[in-house]
Amino acid sequence: MTYFPLFLNTNSRRVLIVGGGEVALKKLHSIVQFTKQCTVISPTVIEAVRDLIDSYSLEYLPRVYERGDASGFSLAVVAVSDLDRQKLIGEDVKKCGALCCLVDFPHESDFIFPALIHDGELTVAISTNGASCSFAKRLKEEIEKIIPKTSNLFLDNMKKVRIQLPKGKERQEILRKKVADFFASGGKNY
Repeated sequence: MTYFPLFLNTNSRRVLIVGGGEVALKKLHSIVQFTKQCTVISPTVIEAVRDLIDSYSLEYLPRVYERGDASGFSLAVVAVSDLDRQKLIGEDVKKCGALCCLVDFPHESDFIFPALIHDGELTVAISTNGASCSFAKRLKEEIEKIIPKTSNLFLDNMKKVRIQLPKGKERQEILRKKVADFFASGGKNY
């Protein structure tokens, strides 16, 4: 199966996490980097999930998922350990109209999570389409080593310059030159 890579505007989208263990923690940690409009449903949560809920003032419903809970959500992550229950919840989530990630069934999911590098304006997503999470994670580590440490400062500056210049070919050339200079300087010219 092949997944289409895209970056989704999460400003007005609510995200549901069903589960409160280690896998739910990993998914929640990725999500809160982009939106705080999250609800966690699980009878219990591990301490680290509880810490994220508290730190970001997320909604927490300490109970099992009930039919229809996904109504009004755009995305849902189902990370419960009971695989049959995971599939049943996934079916209901889809009936409610939300895109669904079943953590143990990537090929039955509407989306999967890439390995992410996220720092300010820079986001790099790496996926193997579910073939090997370990490979994606290692490739992420290798890419992190080559990203100039000043990238975030450079991108903040580029954002300001881009807004100030009128659209057109001249702006494109100025921005291309700034990027070329940045990389030619090893990230020192920002």
